[in-house]
Amino acid sequence: MPSFPLDQEPWIPVEMLDGSSQEVSLTGAFKEAHRIRRLTGSPLEAAVLHRLLLAILHSACPVPNPRAWGRLWQEPEVAMASALKKVEEHKDRFDLYHEQHPFLQHPKLPPGTKPMAVLLYDRARGNNFIFFDGNSVEEPLPVPSAVAARGLLVNLAFGGSHKDMSNALDPGKDNKMLAGPLCVRLVVLIEGQNLAKTLLLNLLICDTVGLPAWERPLAGQASKTIPGGPCDRYTRMTRFIRLLPSESGSQALSTALHMGEAIVDPEVPQDPMMPLYLAADKKLKVQKIEAGRALWRSSHVLLNCKVKADAKPAQAMEQLETLASIGVVSRREPVGLRVLGVDGDAQGPVTNLWRDETLPFKLSVVADDDQFSRVVDAINKADEEARKLRSRIVGFALRYLKAALPNPKLEDAQKLADELAPGLNDYWSALAPMGEALGLGTIEPEHWADTVKSASKAALERAEEALPPNGRRFRAQFERSGAPEKTAKSKSKQEARS
Repeated sequence: MPSFPLDQEPWIPVEMLDGSSQEVSLTGAFKEAHRIRRLTGSPLEAAVLHRLLLAILHSACPVPNPRAWGRLWQEPEVAMASALKKVEEHKDRFDLYHEQHPFLQHPKLPPGTKPMAVLLYDRARGNNFIFFDGNSVEEPLPVPSAVAARGLLVNLAFGGSHKDMSNALDPGKDNKMLAGPLCVRLVVLIEGQNLAKTLLLNLLICDTVGLPAWERPLAGQASKTIPGGPCDRYTRMTRFIRLLPSESGSQALSTALHMGEAIVDPEVPQDPMMPLYLAADKKLKVQKIEAGRALWRSSHVLLNCKVKADAKPAQAMEQLETLASIGVVSRREPVGLRVLGVDGDAQGPVTNLWRDETLPFKLSVVADDDQFSRVVDAINKADEEARKLRSRIVGFALRYLKAALPNPKLEDAQKLADELAPGLNDYWSALAPMGEALGLGTIEPEHWADTVKSASKAALERAEEALPPNGRRFRAQFERSGAPEKTAKSKSKQEARS
């Protein structure tokens, strides 16, 4: 029978501390965790691979209180050894093509005939064309089993919504394929100096960890249930999938893909890795990746470590502040916040871009209310100046159009403003070097305020200079301080006095 044992075969992409790249097995990830700098692959693969390893670690090392967590932090090799033991206990459940219980697949489904591209975000499928990818429905291409395993995990978490036709587990019934719990959302991880520290920094102190998918009762049909803890949430079979392997097990040829056991939360999403913010409609919503917004501009949400009325931090951030405050973790511990996810549309899904970025910060910044409030004030000042700058550029554009048109429309001025300063890129780019250091608490408020004003002034000047130098342009500029004739006379008088 074909076999691809994930505990033995290399399939998890990593970057080692020496900078080299390789793939390791599930066993290798825990054995070499102290020598692995970070998990790599696509941003979505990195996100789900962390969650898989954390589910195993949670199951092997439940931590009910800070003292238990602290013991593991002091002896990370003990935690990694416990995780290895847990993998060994369930090694038959980590075979991608096991006949009775294939890894995170439904054994009662016959292997499907859908092309493997339906599981892979970076492959062409349907009308979602990808450059340099030769996949098509007519001639589907097999993929290496290592790629299939990662794609399986990604689809369970990030899969989009669409119709699920001809579900073999629900014959004669059409189910709507619900979007996965991470679809077009971001995941945040506290990142340490190596993989062992990263896993422990994201290991949550909780009373109930739940069961990973390979230990839970198998759902017989599509359903929606509340997760029983991080082990359940991180490995939930939200899709019923069954891969068709090649004879050797080295490749996946095709797949079945149907609606599975979806995750539901009583109110807003409660995923531990998702920070929430208070939206304009006064509801807490998941912070998302925005194509035109640099990561540091969301640091007042991402680095929030205290549950407040207007925000809810990622659970590991909240926990880290508590651990630092009681001395379990040193405030000098080098850490960063790694943000992974996609910007796009859940229907399909359609992906515009994905990101894998790290926001550095000091524990003193997130734990000290005064320092953190300065970060929040800095972001708010930059956003407020951006709104003023946009208004100034629209005003200039409107004056420019009035010089040529009898009754220009505001929407035309707004379109011209978009051309003069798309996304206010000049302004935000000028702030970026200092903005990325906000989380390190090294910027004085006065220096930041001066930088914001200078960046705004320079961006406005560049926008104005982008128009052709003709009389209409100068007329628009003069109108800001009065009629051109008055401005010219005032300038002549000043020259005469001097």
